[in-house]
Amino acid sequence: MPLKEDPRLMAKEERSFEIKALYSAYPTVVTVEALQPGTDKHTPAARYLVGRYGVLVSSFATWIGSLREAELGPNYVFGTVDDAKRTKDRAMRLEATPLGRLIDIDVYDKTTDRPLSRGTLRPCLLCDKPAAICRKEGNHTAEELREKIAATIRREDLVLIQQILNKAVDAELDLDPKFGLVTPKTAGSHPDMTIDLMRKSKHAVVPFLSELFFLPLWEESMPKLFQSARQIGLVAEQAMYRATGGVNTHKGMIFNVGFAVLAAGYLVSQRLPWSRFFDVVEGFASPLQDEIGKDHSTAGQEIAKQYPTMGARVEALRGFPNVARIMTRYTDDSWETKMAVFVELVKHTEDTVLFKRAGSIERYREVQSWFHALDAKDPQAVAALSQRCVKEKLSFGGAADLFVVATFLRLIQVHFQQPNDPQGERP
Repeated sequence: MPLKEDPRLMAKEERSFEIKALYSAYPTVVTVEALQPGTDKHTPAARYLVGRYGVLVSSFATWIGSLREAELGPNYVFGTVDDAKRTKDRAMRLEATPLGRLIDIDVYDKTTDRPLSRGTLRPCLLCDKPAAICRKEGNHTAEELREKIAATIRREDLVLIQQILNKAVDAELDLDPKFGLVTPKTAGSHPDMTIDLMRKSKHAVVPFLSELFFLPLWEESMPKLFQSARQIGLVAEQAMYRATGGVNTHKGMIFNVGFAVLAAGYLVSQRLPWSRFFDVVEGFASPLQDEIGKDHSTAGQEIAKQYPTMGARVEALRGFPNVARIMTRYTDDSWETKMAVFVELVKHTEDTVLFKRAGSIERYREVQSWFHALDAKDPQAVAALSQRCVKEKLSFGGAADLFVVATFLRLIQVHFQQPNDPQGERP
């Protein structure tokens, strides 16, 4: 009776033939895979690592796609006409970090049709022995190794996510003039706030928001992730109030950006296209449907009782449609681009902060009409409208929060190579 063939060994053999076929265009082929213990290679950590290092390898090789992913787990394949040894040196530099220790970058040379040797044995994640020895002897359980891998990812990339969030919040704070919102030059329509207070608040809440990005490494259930994220968001609010002496500087931002960070982390851990971001936000926000107009803890919720299309909850439930609207034009960090994006958000966001200050729906729509008539490329026109908004004590906190979301989404994509969406981008 013939022995049953191992599907993984068969897949590896088939992949070797597919790599050979690539040599006609690329004499050097590079594969990127995560080092994952156990038989299940399709883990959140594996997907995370392949996306993270796919971007780094793409700096010196051309992305081709994936090979035999169903059997072998998440992977990317790259090709280059560069020398195989030089390419291997670059790959080994990427591997020679605590996070790179979790990834396997093989470099195949057309002249030998073999992957180049690393030359040394890689150490075990949990002890001082070589990893190959521990694997052969079964010194550690797959669960112990998976926990170590997830914890290492969080530890090594937490600073990266904090840096991205700090840049996103600063992009909003530093934009000037800004129609009654706080900037480095003015408190605008907020006499109880200063730019120093806003930055103090930012430093208090960003560490908590950053943690949301890594929750999907341990949990894949969206309802459970929503509940965990909500608890972290409440702790972030308390940290904000402690830092500001009770002033609400970023409560709306915590809510909106919290959804954005959690959704981005979920996309990476599930290896989904970036175009699915807005759908994932919508999925995470679905429990909020029953809360519209029923929670009296905020002015926004009171307004939503009368105007149920307004407020941050509705924006999240719809998957941040106003952020989706402006992403194709948010391509750089110039003042002109950022101001154009911000004005678009003001024009279309149903902003309860503005509504509260406007006092009536008629006045609210009148103020929005000012922005439809504004030439956002004209600095003098922007400055004049900003002065008018300050004089009339208007503000646009909802648009400001969504601007931070859009900036975060633009910046995070640079660091993770996600699969393409075969159905195209969401309109």
